[in-house]
Amino acid sequence: MPTLVIRGAGDTIASHAWIRHVARLVPGGRAVDVRGAAHAAHYSVPEAVAGLIEEFAREETEETETTEEAEETKRAEEAGENA
Repeated sequence: MPTLVIRGAGDTIASHAWIRHVARLVPGGRAVDVRGAAHAAHYSVPEAVAGLIEEFAREETEETETTEEAEETKRAEEAGENA
């Protein structure tokens, strides 16, 4: 499950090393530091956090669609070989 782990670059509670560790625990995990924010980045810079989430979701959607298209092409080719 693709997962985005976000922290404020000035966060004194969740360290950079910790979010990297958390992101590595999940297949497809990604860690991002948000400049100009502390622990509650979603509160202090909501537009920046929303932008990160939107970009992450768009990239994951595009990757999923590309994978699905490749799988569909492979199935079609295999079906043609078996005909």
